[in-house]
Amino acid sequence: MQEFTFLEEHIITRGNNKNPIFIKNEDYLVFLNILNDRWKKYPIRIYAFVLMPNHVHFLVEIDDFPLAKLFQPVFTAYAIYFNATYKRIGHVFQDRFKSYLIEDDDYLHEVFRYILLNPIRAGICEDLDDYPWSSHPGFINLEKAWPFVDFRIFNYFGNDEEGIKAYRAYLGNWIEAEIYTRQDEDENLRLFQANYLIKQTCQKFEITYDDLLFARRKEKAIIARGYFGEMAKEKFKLPLKEIAESLGINYWALNRGIKKRKDLKIE
Repeated sequence: MQEFTFLEEHIITRGNNKNPIFIKNEDYLVFLNILNDRWKKYPIRIYAFVLMPNHVHFLVEIDDFPLAKLFQPVFTAYAIYFNATYKRIGHVFQDRFKSYLIEDDDYLHEVFRYILLNPIRAGICEDLDDYPWSSHPGFINLEKAWPFVDFRIFNYFGNDEEGIKAYRAYLGNWIEAEIYTRQDEDENLRLFQANYLIKQTCQKFEITYDDLLFARRKEKAIIARGYFGEMAKEKFKLPLKEIAESLGINYWALNRGIKKRKDLKIE
């Protein structure tokens, strides 16, 4: 796929205690209109988004000013609306939004797709065309696009019928290849990030998926597990015990790989 020279971040915020932040259609529209109004003042590039019942995702380009200048006032204004509408008090969102730096194009394309596929992963819909609260409808039909959505990544596919067909294939191939859980988004995100690192690690060390996860005596696999463990901590702050359990890796074997890699000073 096309290479990009800019840096991006994957932004996520959730409802407090994983509670809903959108209850009716009007809520989604209010949020998007608040965002659009704020974006007119701080027009950063937003490449993809999805609003889910209890969390939201954005893929944005890093700009010269803090992203909080755009997003924090949006979340605050929406929280005021939400509490007033539903006659409640307290926090609507869970702490400050989280952001993950995207440092390579492979991961950029995976995040772009991951964000868009959230409604399918959650079991809300079977066809993204049926879910209006993301950037997807605007990619298919320009008349449905929100002004704040930047098409630079989508335009890689082309904006004609063949391009849209290629975009749908890009989404569809991943749907067939991945196993989805319908548990909370925290777990889905951890598995997504871990699976991406597994793929990168296997390519870097030229080993198989099974070798990475299960080979106990192959030195290359042990060192590769160390690399995977370090990247999991550094890039995504993934809890290694949970990742080890999710992937069926012995946690102590993962730590052994980290120690061996450091002892050998292997990059």
